[in-house]
Amino acid sequence: MTKQSIINIEEIPKVIVKTSEDMVKAAEVLSRLNKYMDGLVEEREKVTKPLNEALKAERARFKPTEDKLSEAIAWVRREMSRYETERQLLINKGEEAAAKKVAAGKISLEDAVAVAEKGSGGASVLATSSGTVKFRTDKVLRIVNAGKVPRKYLIVDEKVVLEVLKGGGVVLGCVLDVVQVPINRR
Repeated sequence: MTKQSIINIEEIPKVIVKTSEDMVKAAEVLSRLNKYMDGLVEEREKVTKPLNEALKAERARFKPTEDKLSEAIAWVRREMSRYETERQLLINKGEEAAAKKVAAGKISLEDAVAVAEKGSGGASVLATSSGTVKFRTDKVLRIVNAGKVPRKYLIVDEKVVLEVLKGGGVVLGCVLDVVQVPINRR
């Protein structure tokens, strides 16, 4: 890229096509802009290509170990989550049962509190020599009957629908629009 070929970005004309002459001018502007872009990309790649190749090699070197560690971390997290979720369900059931007994007059409020405190047994924060673990309560979606999910919550997979339509298939509610896209050869 030479000094003379540098384009002042602020001076790029705004092209409006209303006539066939405007179309010719637009084609000229498009070709010049694309040639400039080609040179810019070429200059950028002289610098970034070696860097990207080195980055790719280093990522490949660490990937097997990262994959194994990620799998182990996910396993331990799932197991801890499963255990703590089950533990919290049991605690909640015990608290509900104690509340019913208090309401029925079978035990005193003090006894119910003592049972709840005894039942909560585990720590909400686990501290070890390597670090600590806390539990956060999240609400996670679980679909129990996909057929009953209202339509407004369904998302169209546009890529799949496009492939079906291009292959001659039919997808109700969808059509292929034909548009003209300029392709610039330089």
